[in-house]
Amino acid sequence: MSQCFESVKRLKLLEPDVLCEALRHFPDDLTNGGVVLPDDPADGEPPYDAIQRMLMAGRVSDGLSDLLYYVGRLGNAEGWEHVVQEARLQGLHVEERCSSHSYAGCVMRAWLTDWPQNCDLLEKSFARTRLYSLTPTIISRWTGTCAEDISRPTGRRSGDSKGNWSRFSTGGGSENG
Repeated sequence: MSQCFESVKRLKLLEPDVLCEALRHFPDDLTNGGVVLPDDPADGEPPYDAIQRMLMAGRVSDGLSDLLYYVGRLGNAEGWEHVVQEARLQGLHVEERCSSHSYAGCVMRAWLTDWPQNCDLLEKSFARTRLYSLTPTIISRWTGTCAEDISRPTGRRSGDSKGNWSRFSTGGGSENG
């Protein structure tokens, strides 16, 4: 179970209308957890304590657990950028971030938009975020071990390098072959 929303305070980062709309996609979890959502979130506050107890009991579906995990991890400015970028790459629609929603609310709203087409959007966005976070580590390791062996070509070597590169990049083979 995701620990991203282990407290009522964390749950309240999500706007009531977005939280209720998302939770309605998991009726079995609501029933098993004894959570009754208001018909209209504007009429009353969602039962945050009951939702938190349901989540912490650890008996929720993988889908709900994954949704809350990804919302918790992507619910910041950088995460939102990755969600928007991934949506563009997949040709999916997401609403622009509006000032009335937190980043976590925007991320959850992106999951809800054009549901179920956007169901895997958060998972792919999170994967992209993880890949990007590893990139500096890879570059740092490469720089630390190989950079000192690389020198800029100068003079005659520069021309030879250009010729070798053009043969290599066009499939012309190695210098000897």
